[in-house]
This record gives sequence, structure tokens and C-alpha cells, in this order.
Amino acid sequence: MYNKSQTCTGECVSGPATPPRSEGDSGSGGDVTGSLLIATVVGAIGGVIVVSLSAVVVVRARKSSSHERNLHLEMRNVVLEYLLTELQRRYGAGRHDARLARVDFASCDIPKSQITRIRKIGAGESGEVWLGRLEGRLLRRPHEQQQQQQPAFQMRQQQFVAVKFNERNTEAAMQVRMLLEAHLLHVLPHEHIIQLVAVVTSEIPVLVCTEYMAGGDLKTFLRACRPTLPSPRLVFTAADLSRMGCQTAAALSFLEQQKVIHRDVAARNVFVNEDASTVKLGDFGAARDVVNSTQACYIATNAAVGPGSPGSSSHRLPIAWMAPEAILESRYSHASDVWSFGVFLWEVSSFARTPFGALGPREIVDEIAGGRHLQQPAQCSDAMFSLMLECWQIDPSRRPSFSQLYTRLTEGARVSESESLDQSEWLGNRHSHNPDGSPEMQNPSRATTFLTLAAREDEEEGTAL
Repeated sequence: MYNKSQTCTGECVSGPATPPRSEGDSGSGGDVTGSLLIATVVGAIGGVIVVSLSAVVVVRARKSSSHERNLHLEMRNVVLEYLLTELQRRYGAGRHDARLARVDFASCDIPKSQITRIRKIGAGESGEVWLGRLEGRLLRRPHEQQQQQQPAFQMRQQQFVAVKFNERNTEAAMQVRMLLEAHLLHVLPHEHIIQLVAVVTSEIPVLVCTEYMAGGDLKTFLRACRPTLPSPRLVFTAADLSRMGCQTAAALSFLEQQKVIHRDVAARNVFVNEDASTVKLGDFGAARDVVNSTQACYIATNAAVGPGSPGSSSHRLPIAWMAPEAILESRYSHASDVWSFGVFLWEVSSFARTPFGALGPREIVDEIAGGRHLQQPAQCSDAMFSLMLECWQIDPSRRPSFSQLYTRLTEGARVSESESLDQSEWLGNRHSHNPDGSPEMQNPSRATTFLTLAAREDEEEGTAL
């Protein structure tokens, strides 16, 4: 008989029966839970690390950007202080000169964001030049407000400008050099001088924006208009060429009145509009203001080229355009600019042939020292060449002033109004003359050499002794 109170053995199980576990199932639930826990912890730690690293990168980037801005600001202050010191040295410390008072560029200093660079259009030792687009409003310069009686600000939706800067040399001295050129343009408003439009001094390198002349430099423009070309860009009369000389003389006459020496008058530094109706003098990087000089001259102490030590100059010099006193003594004046202007007239009359052909700088110096000079271009009138000879007088005091040159060129332009250029004789040369006007005696082989060298137009012009 079954006893309900009988004690169960170890095999007796009260409650519902549970299937036995297999050996492989033991602890699997704990492993999954542990893996999920580990993954969560690792993910959280990774997230914290990523966030921390991102925060570090952002902080460092901000610090770097702030540091860079501070460096730009510090350099800008150094450049502007250097500029002011240099101008005070030139004009005299403590003087309230009108030119010195207008050094702040407040009327044309703009944010860099207003300028878009489009393409490179030139380069040289002082930096690069780009075609740029300027947008936004500009502050009118004081003389514009007075002359035109217009509001201080003018709106310009778009304006093309030439943007000059130097990224390779960001030292204060080079940046000041850029601003010194801008300062001269700022205080020399003239219809035949390239005008300053704006500057950017908030960042280094500084940007100098001038008006853009669509025809480019006159040297390149004239070469594209040579009568011997199958399809010249434009056809010129003698009056057209005289007008170019007349307009350039007007600019140089203004500089003469303002006591500014250009020091680099050449066709490459004169710029022309698209239809060649207007030319303007530019590139004032070498120009010097002698308003406070008692001798009205400038002596380049860092670029002396004496007769006993040719080659002492550390930079390239345009020897073929330089007056003898500039080559031998590094002495520059309005009279040395007149000599260079004579070479410029020769360039215009010859459609930008290279002065002295392929002669080297030492040979050019020998030519000039020996009283020889460039020959008369084929289609150059006797009156025009006579004017060149006056510009090439060895004695600077015997050279004409720019006001005299302007008057005579204006008269010459009227006389030559109806003259045309004969293509068949353009490559020829007339007899050369000595400074006193007498024909130069030269052997036929030398004349042939000059004709041969004249055809080599692509020789480098900025030669150094």
C-alpha cells in the first residue's frame, strides 16, 4: 500500500519535470551577455576616445588659426610701421607733407574677400601680376570727392583690376616695397599714369590692385601690330605712334613737376587699352621721390656700377635703356629718365625692336661710352630721330625737359596726322648719327651686323652687368 508520507529519494522531484541539459548548453547564456557587455564597454570607450581626439583637433585648429591670424596681424603692423618710418625718412621726420599724410590707405584698403584672382598675366623680380575681379563698394579718394563732388562711397558691381603681390618673399622689406609703389600711385593721380584702385593690408602678402589695361604692355602690343605681319593686330599711322609718345611724355612731365624719378621708362612698362587710343605709364617699383632732395637726383648706393667694377650690381639692370651716368655712377635724375624716354621713342618707332639687338651688356656700355647709339628706324621721321638724339646727349644738362618734349611731340603729331607707314621699308635702317647730329662713320660689316642683330627680337632685355 502506497504511503503518501513516504520520503522521496534523490530521484524524486517535486513540481513539473525539467528536461536535462546537454553538456554543450551549459553557460551559453552567460557568454552572450558577457560579450554584449564587453562590446558596449569597448564601444563607449572608443566613442569617448574619438570625441576626445576630435575635441583636441578642433581646439588645436582653432589655436593654430588664431595663432596664424595673430602672426598676420603682427606682420601687418610691422609692415605698416616700417612703411611709415621709410616715408618719414624720405620726406623728413616731423614734416606734415601732403604725401605723408595720405599714407594710411584708409580710402582704398579693402577685405581680401572682395578680390577674385582669375589668371596670371605677368611676373618679375618684385612678384606676380594677376588679372582679378573686384566686387563691392570702394571709398572714393579725397581728391575724387573734391573734384567730382560725389559721395564718399561708390558702388561697383564688378571691376577688373591688375593684382600685384609677392608670395615668395613675405619679409617686411619686400612687402613695404610693394606698399611704397602703391603709395606713389596713390598720390600721383594723372590720366596717363596707372591708377591705384585698392590695397589689401589685412593679410600677408599684401595685395596692390591697379586699373587693368586690356591691351597689355605696349612692347608686346606693338610687336603684334608690326606692318610686316600677315595680319597685324592694328594698323598704325605715324600720328598714332607720335600720340603714344606724347601721352607718355605728358605722364613723365607730371612726374617731373612732382619731383618723382621713374628710373625704368620703357615700352614694357607702358600699358595700352584695347584699341590703343590711350597709353599709361606704370610699374613704379623702381621710382624714387626726390621732393626733399637739393640736387633733384637719386644715387642708388646698393646698385653702384662703376667703370672699374662692372658687375657689382646684385640685381638685373635694363642697361640698354640707362643713361651713362646711371650706368657708371648709379646717379638717377629727370635727365636720366629723358635718356630712357629717347630709347622708348625708338622702341615705338621700330615697333618694339630690341635696343642694340643681341649685344651683351658690356658691349652696350662700350657703345654708349664710345659716343655711339641706336640707329634711326626705317619709318622714323628725321624730326622724331632728332628728338631722340637730343635725349641721348652725354651731358645731362643739355637734354630737353619733359615739358619741352611734350610740346614738340604734340606739334609733331599734328604734322604727321596724314602719314602712313610703308611696310616694304620697315626692316631697313637709315644712317646713324653722332650726338652732334653728324653722320656716324662705320664700316659696312658693322652696319650689316646691326641689321642682323635687329631681327633677333626675343633677346632678354633686363640684362645685368
